[in-house]
Formats: sequence, C-alpha cells, structure tokens
Amino acid sequence: MPLSEALDGLNRINGGAMVLLAVQTRALEVQTEDQKSPIRSLVASVDDLRTKYHEESMRCAVLDQQLSSLRQHKNLQQYMTTIGGIVAGVGLPLLCGGSIGSGATLTAVGLATLAGSFWKFRTESEK
Repeated sequence: MPLSEALDGLNRINGGAMVLLAVQTRALEVQTEDQKSPIRSLVASVDDLRTKYHEESMRCAVLDQQLSSLRQHKNLQQYMTTIGGIVAGVGLPLLCGGSIGSGATLTAVGLATLAGSFWKFRTESEK
C-alpha cells in the first residue's frame, strides 16, 4: 500500500497540513516510479551484456584450445621432418655404399616419416 493511501486513511492530522503532506507524498511516489523505469532498462542491459560476455568467453576458450592443438601439431610436423631427413640422410649413403638391406630400410623409413610430416591437421570446424 503506497504511503499516500496510508496518509489518506489517517485522521489525526487535519486541515492544510494533511493536504500538503499528501500532495508531497504523491509527488515523491511519482518521482520514484519515474526513476524505476530507467533502472529496469539498465538491469536488462546489464543482463544482456553478461550473457554476451559469457558467450564470448566460451568462444575465446574454444579458440584458445584450438590454437594450442594446432601448435602441438606444428611441433610434431617439425620433429617428423627433422627425424625423417636425418634417417633418410643416413640411409641413402648406406644404400649407395653396398649395404642394400639396411640402407633401403632406413631410406624407406626416412621417406615415410618425411611424407607423414606433410599430413594435414583438420580442426573440428573444418570437418
């Protein structure tokens, strides 16, 4: 029950003082209601911004995880390229030098490792 209605129900104060008090009370109630409207819109705006912030933080976490995965894959490719080059580099002289069995094996393993280093990594968004 608003205060102005409560004041209307009081019979203790008579005359002009009661009228003045009731008018002032109603004016304050109107001002209060006028101030609640912008506050409600600000609360709605804050809720909307909070939702957008949460969505973007989740998106950022997903992108961060994808970046980490791509970095690991890139490191693996570099290691495979290095190891494949070394193994093929050791196998070719053995192949040409007369040790055909071990030379062919090392060359084949080295070339297979080099070929595997060019394997393309696909992320979930590309599938």
